[in-house]
Amino acid sequence: RGQHSVVWIPETYPGESNFIIFNNFHTNNNSAVLEIIPPINEDGTYELDSISSYGPITYDWIYELSYTAAVRGGVWRLPNGNTIITGAGNLFEINASNEIEWIYNGNLSPTRVIKYSFDYFNLAAGDINEDGLVNILDIVELVNMVILNEFQSSSDLNYDNIVNILDIILLVNIILD
Repeated sequence: RGQHSVVWIPETYPGESNFIIFNNFHTNNNSAVLEIIPPINEDGTYELDSISSYGPITYDWIYELSYTAAVRGGVWRLPNGNTIITGAGNLFEINASNEIEWIYNGNLSPTRVIKYSFDYFNLAAGDINEDGLVNILDIVELVNMVILNEFQSSSDLNYDNIVNILDIILLVNIILD
């Protein structure tokens, strides 16, 4: 009736091989996020029934919303088992107990969301000079950027849109860890 944003849960994530969907008009015309365990046979094929609709009949997990996001709703499972949900201008993360971890309260109309790990783009945190290493040369480069008041997004290690002494401290901590 209003299912969309079907996402397979990646291997090694809690719920792996299941899928989550955004289901509109679930209860009282509100949306819900459902986790479904697909009915897969031992040979990897789906269980098909020639008489009735395809299974499963019910869901394994649910998060109910207090609104309907008829067009712009999306879900994504995180490696820690939390789930990011978007819809009707909302963006938030819930844990496995359905408690909200954080909410984005800005001007945003997200349709779908995927959280990429920092190493997704093969970038090393703190590799300011992009030589594949994180070392003292990166600190020297970052200090020069702070002195010259230059901004480079990869140098903003604390994501505050400013490159300053706080980023240098973070870089030193990265190297010392």
